[in-house]
Amino acid sequence: MNAVDAELVSRVQFNCDLSDARFAGNYTMCIYLLKMREYYRWRHGLPFGEALPMKAVGDWVQRTESHWDEIEARDFQPLPVKGAFVDVFDEAAVNAGLDRTGLVFSSGIGRFGKPVFFLGELVESRVDPPLTIYLSGREYARELSAPPAMTRGSRIFVRRESLARMLWEAVEEWRWQRRPGAMQRVVEHYGFDADPDAALAALLDDQVELVLLHEKGEHLAGRVLDDGYDAMLDSVAGTAGEHVVRGVRDCLADCLSVLPAIVAASRPELFHGYIALMTPLRRQLMPAVVRAWREWDGEGSPGTLADVLQGARDHFAAAVDAMTTGHRDTGRVDNDLDDLAY
Repeated sequence: MNAVDAELVSRVQFNCDLSDARFAGNYTMCIYLLKMREYYRWRHGLPFGEALPMKAVGDWVQRTESHWDEIEARDFQPLPVKGAFVDVFDEAAVNAGLDRTGLVFSSGIGRFGKPVFFLGELVESRVDPPLTIYLSGREYARELSAPPAMTRGSRIFVRRESLARMLWEAVEEWRWQRRPGAMQRVVEHYGFDADPDAALAALLDDQVELVLLHEKGEHLAGRVLDDGYDAMLDSVAGTAGEHVVRGVRDCLADCLSVLPAIVAASRPELFHGYIALMTPLRRQLMPAVVRAWREWDGEGSPGTLADVLQGARDHFAAAVDAMTTGHRDTGRVDNDLDDLAY
């Protein structure tokens, strides 16, 4: 990596550290420690299966927290691109300057108002009008939390390395208890016990496509949602209500894009993976889809899911609309999961 690239990486990583310095305290202690362990593995380039040295991790966490304390009051740094410094939030200008360098950059505001940045290897870019899709590989700069995909306007970023880490952790968590269910089906289908590396590679390829479908669904959802959705989201940013507002939209996005593709493919392993990786909130919001998986798992037919989908699409579109209208009229957001679930 040349000197200019090294400075770019250093500045992006500084901005990542600054964002973490200001927002890492939002995690519960359990989640924070799990994320720090994974972050240590990434920062030190350790393989997924390698045991972590506990004392070294603890010492590193203390040094990292001291560094965060030192920089918390500083400003985000502009990025050096083609001989000029560009504002870190001007993602389009940064990527225009990175053209033909084999790098891709993303910046924006994520959940709870946290700035999110990353710089990675550009594996592929393609246009699927009106969307431009960027697939990244190795990551050179990132934060404590590394979301595997992001949509920024008409641009979708899918981060293969971050997704691979998330998948590996999900499999490892299942291995501790080995409970029957969707993750068991995933482990069996992809052959994790026989060849973990090959299994992870195959699972990653499939999940990249599902993640991309979800982001496309987010874009489709944005086209049908009331203009008041963003105002509603802003009003609950940083509260428990933000999870619910985003979660209902996530369900709508999946009903518009991911789940129809799973039905069309008729590949049970895709449905197993979808259910295995559902967040607890999405499970609460989509019990009919979970029931459809149980029937598919037993009978090998996607028919029940296909039947569920139409009702689910209509339900979540109406739910988001009702939330938005209610917020506009009363200033409040309905976050009763029993009312919102389908």
